Amino acid sequence: MKLLATVLLMGFPWFLWGQPDHADFGTTQISKMEAERWSPNLKKSFGSYNGDNYQWNYAECYWEVNPLDRYITGRVVHHIAIDNDAGDTISFDFNEALSVNSASIDGEPVPYFFFDAFSLGLDIGDVNISENSVVEITYEGEPNNSNLMSFNQAVRTINGENLFEIYTLSQPYGARDWWPCKQTLRDKLDSIFIEITVPEGFRAGSNGKLEYEDENPEGTIGFGWKHRYPIPAYLISMAVAEYDSFSQFVEVGGSEIEILNYIYPERLALEQKRAQDIPEMMVLFSELFGIYPYADEKYGHAQTAIPGGMEHTTMSTMSNLNFNLSAHELAHQWFGNKITCGSWEDIWLNEGFATYINGLAIEFLRDEDAFRTFKEGLRGNILAQPDGSVFVNDTTSRSRIFNGRLSYNKGAYLLHMLRWELGDDVFFEACRNFINDPELEFDYVYTNDFISHLESASGRDLNYFFDDWYYGEGHPQYKVEWNRTSNGVGLEIEQTPSHQSVDFFEMHLPVKLIGSGNEVTVVLNHQFSGQRFLLTPGFQVEQIQFDPDLWILSENTVVFNPSTNFGSDEILVLPNPVSGVVKFTLLNPAQFAQYAEILNTQGKVVMTYNPAGPIRDSFEMDVSRLAVGTYIIRLINEDSSTSTRFVVARN
Repeated sequence: MKLLATVLLMGFPWFLWGQPDHADFGTTQISKMEAERWSPNLKKSFGSYNGDNYQWNYAECYWEVNPLDRYITGRVVHHIAIDNDAGDTISFDFNEALSVNSASIDGEPVPYFFFDAFSLGLDIGDVNISENSVVEITYEGEPNNSNLMSFNQAVRTINGENLFEIYTLSQPYGARDWWPCKQTLRDKLDSIFIEITVPEGFRAGSNGKLEYEDENPEGTIGFGWKHRYPIPAYLISMAVAEYDSFSQFVEVGGSEIEILNYIYPERLALEQKRAQDIPEMMVLFSELFGIYPYADEKYGHAQTAIPGGMEHTTMSTMSNLNFNLSAHELAHQWFGNKITCGSWEDIWLNEGFATYINGLAIEFLRDEDAFRTFKEGLRGNILAQPDGSVFVNDTTSRSRIFNGRLSYNKGAYLLHMLRWELGDDVFFEACRNFINDPELEFDYVYTNDFISHLESASGRDLNYFFDDWYYGEGHPQYKVEWNRTSNGVGLEIEQTPSHQSVDFFEMHLPVKLIGSGNEVTVVLNHQFSGQRFLLTPGFQVEQIQFDPDLWILSENTVVFNPSTNFGSDEILVLPNPVSGVVKFTLLNPAQFAQYAEILNTQGKVVMTYNPAGPIRDSFEMDVSRLAVGTYIIRLINEDSSTSTRFVVARN
């Protein structure tokens, strides 16, 4: 989605006196700019409920625009299936600032009226409704941007000449500002045809495949575009300017994909150079997530004065073809366009994925140092504040939906941590299964759909993870104290959550041990604050690096404490005293036992724990039936045993 400058004049052209190149967009700058687009507009925007009594199937849109005038003349033909119990009225999302000239159903004129500022009603009470009805609406006027940059006129000055353009940007609630549509996140058009008529000298870019460019006797050109895939209203667009164009072609999975670029003439050489990375991105993303979803139509870019970019299906609207911006908007063709968040609560499925896939482009197509810079940028932005969830708790607030720190950056880091927890093979398999699920593809999706595929691919219950990282706020703050032991090193890891909504973040933690010209990274299953670990790397440890590759979103402090004593065979008991369930933890990961016994002080075995496999790390036992007193937990294998005492008490 869409980036922005902080100076926006709602309802007026945005005049650019020499548009900057924005050549150095960083990934965090993209999310910041996209989020800031809403900061000047403090109004709330409520979702639409128009169109609940019919199915939106197909639309033909005929639009006439002249970039010299901020005005649109339109004829929209909707093919819909009206419910049998629809009542006397059907409605479309439409801004009353535009004038309706006519409305008809199946060729029969019908009365029309606005019953609020964004709802156009058609009276169908006296119409003989067919199973598949054709609704035609003609209109014209100067759009009122209730959604800020819905319908935009801009001008740039090149060599003293003013060059005008028109472009649209409808996410999340702006399509209704410039055409009658069904703006819900519950229904998609099956396909759409778009004809945009403009004065000679201009080009008009839009969704789908270019079917024709027809010159008209009155000095205009009609550009006919056909998109044959499901699409929501907010991803339908136009961009009109005096463009040059160039195409790139890339072979992916046996298909040749055209990347069609409409570019300002004075920027053609610069953008051709920047665009050299885009075919590699297309190949990489297709390998990771399945072939580009619209390979038989095109991918493309239309350059405009938009601050940043917007992922309009098959033709993103772009300020330039910078590496990060191009990767972000291309990624959306999978996550956001092929599958679309079914509620703005779930916007991270669009924006978190696009942000992280931008990072994957850096990781796979640039180098590890650049990828580390990407991760550091996200972390610096997210950790600057102690609160905030990826889950959007107010979908009427555009600034919250498109919060760069949370929906974009924290959403991206959530994916990065899932990749760490599950491993590359399982993580990418789950992502591919999610986006290519026949029940979900080209439809609306929700976070629970993604969780289901993650759990199916991994065989793990991930509710704990999403409770903490998706619904919960904040992040863990780790303090790691370490000391050398006779044969290795001991660590104690404390965790303090930055926000009270999460009691404890359960994570696997990577720790790199360095010394004597050697290094090894171990992974610790951290299950409670204060947990101790004994490690035996086989060399003297001189330095510890906690999470050296930045897999975990956390604030970290590492302290060498020579006064800390770590017993090599110690068993940690929590809580102690205990009245119910007690957790026993082996501090030395190299240790294991075949079974465990609880003995009373007379040496009698009162409970046993005999799992199918060896006991490693931690296990729990319910001692609520034992009498109050002191007991011994003993861990036994073939040739040795380890024991410690604990106390059973009553609350």
